[in-house]
Order: sequence, then structure tokens, then C-alpha cells
Amino acid sequence: TKMQLLGENVPQKERFLQRHGQHVPVCSGRCLIPSSEVRENILPITICITIVVPLIWFFTIFDQFDLVMRIILGVFITFLTLCSISCALTTFFTEPGIVETQKVENDTENPHIVVLIPDGSAQLTDHRAKFCRETNNCIVRFDHFCPWVGNAIGQRNYKYFFLFVCAATLLACIVSGSALYQIANRLQETGNLNDALSFNASATTIGIFCGFIFLCCLCPLCSTHMFLISSNMTTNEHIKNVYETQPNPHDKGCIKNWLSIICVSKPKSFVSDFAAIQSRVPSIHTDSTPRTE
Repeated sequence: TKMQLLGENVPQKERFLQRHGQHVPVCSGRCLIPSSEVRENILPITICITIVVPLIWFFTIFDQFDLVMRIILGVFITFLTLCSISCALTTFFTEPGIVETQKVENDTENPHIVVLIPDGSAQLTDHRAKFCRETNNCIVRFDHFCPWVGNAIGQRNYKYFFLFVCAATLLACIVSGSALYQIANRLQETGNLNDALSFNASATTIGIFCGFIFLCCLCPLCSTHMFLISSNMTTNEHIKNVYETQPNPHDKGCIKNWLSIICVSKPKSFVSDFAAIQSRVPSIHTDSTPRTE
């Protein structure tokens, strides 16, 4: 049967040989990424902001610190910039946890959708799977679709998304804080706010821009996901108040939740296994129509 074949001679290295919804294989099947048809992808803007802002900081504010602070701040900002970019790209190029689905007919009930996994089939709720409208795929432990990284966030790439958010938050905090520090020093010397703000227009611009990004966007986002990880909830479950009237069966306690989500290796992809055996199972029929759960 289809499920039995999943356990036979599956290649050790993941290969994606076919399109799944709006995800297409690239790099000779090594990656499965959202296609250009996903219009909500603004990853290039994310990368540009992450590169341009630190560069402006290095050219305008870096020299205003003493040698020790230049070394410390330069190392931290360079490290966080590289971490932010690498985590954002990893989130984009990592298949988020797509599962094949199949419509099951029932004589006594309405047809329903099940997910197909190596040891059989299961209900969508068993794997916290939801349909992502933007990518037209069913994602295991679906969290949300993030336009800033251009991909759905699910079981396989959530860790990289969270690390990206943490790195970007710290980067914005340090860049903004160091810029505002220079403005405060100038204000202390002159006692004139207008002069302090106009003395270094770049420092003022970066301080206000990164301060706004940090306080209004990244800090609340990072705090929210820290809470979600501590409670072992997804953004989708939190917004819909899934566990408002019932206990969360996935909550193992704060420490175990963090260990089970962040400190684990990337799970094996389900769709790479399906791709590997599809040529041997020509009768596979799946229904990938997006539905609202």
C-alpha cells in the first residue's frame, strides 16, 4: 500500500521532486521554496533593511565611540547582522512541514480531510495541521505565514524564524541604543535639543527608525513568540483561542516546551518521502484545496 511503501528504501538525503501547492523545488530538489506566485513575499526588503541600516551605522556612528566600544559594538552588530540574514534565508529555504492530504468519503458523515503520514493517516488536529492560504499547502504545526521571510512558518522552520526575530530584535536595540546614546551625549554638551538632533542627522535618523522598529514591531513580536513557546502554542491557536475553554494537551511545562521546540533537530520532511515514492505509486490522489479550519 501507499503507507507501506513510505518506509521502504527512502533516500537518506531529502529531495523534492515535485511542486506542492505554491512551493516549488529548486537547487536540484534540495530545497522547496514558495514560488514567485506568492505575492506576499517581501524577503528582499527584509534583507536590504538588515544590510543597509548597519552599514549606515558603521559609516556615521562607529567612529564616534572610543576604541574599546568600537570593537565591542562592531563585533556584536556584525554578528547579529549575519545571524539575522542567515536565519531569514534559512527560514525561506526550509520546507515548513508540508503534508499530503486526502479527502475521505464516509457513508454516515460528510467527507473530511486527513493528513497522510508514514505510519498511516491522521486527523488534521492530531498534528496541529492547518491549510495555509498563501502557499496552498497543509502545514504541520502551522503557525502563520510571514511575508518578511516569504514563507509559511511551521514545524520544520519555526526555530529558524524565532532565531531571526531574536537576532533582528537585538540588532535594532543595539543600533538604536548606540545612536541615541550619541545624541544624548551631544545634548549634554550643548544643552540644545535642536543642535543635538541636527549635529548628526544619520544618528538621529537611525535612532528614531530602529527605535520605532524595535519598540513597535520587533520587541512585541519577540515577546509574543517567547510566550507562545513557553506555552507550546502556535500563533494560529493563540489568535483563535483554541485552548481558552480547555487545557492545552501539548503544554509540557515551560522548560520542556522550550527544549521540544528550539533545542531539537529539524524533523524529516513528509513530502520528500512522498516525492521519492510517487513514481512507484501512480494511484496517489490528494486534495490540496485550501480550507479554513
